[in-house]
Amino acid sequence: GEGWGTGFLLKGSLIHTSLGDDPILVTNAHVVSSIPGMSQLQAAEIEAHFEVTKGIDGEPLVIKGLTEIWSSPIAKRDITLLRFDTEIPELPQPIEAAPVLPPKTEGAFVYVIGHPAGGGVKFSIRGNDLLGYDSDEVKVHYTAPTEGGSSGSPVFTSAWQLMALHHAGNSQMKRLDDPTKTYKANEGITIDSIRAEYAADNNLSAG
Repeated sequence: GEGWGTGFLLKGSLIHTSLGDDPILVTNAHVVSSIPGMSQLQAAEIEAHFEVTKGIDGEPLVIKGLTEIWSSPIAKRDITLLRFDTEIPELPQPIEAAPVLPPKTEGAFVYVIGHPAGGGVKFSIRGNDLLGYDSDEVKVHYTAPTEGGSSGSPVFTSAWQLMALHHAGNSQMKRLDDPTKTYKANEGITIDSIRAEYAADNNLSAG
């Protein structure tokens, strides 16, 4: 019954066409994973609680019965993909992915939606500066405020297109442009890098 982290629904094909268009649940590997020592929770132990997607009784939808499809450890992409063994929730409005990452420019910002402290859904819409990317465009840093429980949140561009999976934050985060310096920042893993890792891990062509 304890809120542990955040997850969100995507069409599987947004990660790879081989996953089809049924919804999958996306979260961090440090929230849920079968990788030894990665997480305290396994897929079979969790319940998915949805505030926006409702059940047939009109109440917030709660689903048990999830199976792990794929997990990448914290040191790589810190992501777990889960499929539903029971009722498959409908996607009211499927999330779109950003075709390109927004450039780091003055005034560029992002949005983060999550369940900080295991509570109700919250939007991070102020103080959300986009700070930059690493050289491989795997990691992205931003100042959007988050709390414990925000792990697994989607990170959106200013056009509300998915660009990254939130996974960490630190008041002394090493800067991506100069690791000898630190700043207060949050960190996400870009969706394009997750797609590439999934394809490589599963010996699939990109797409």
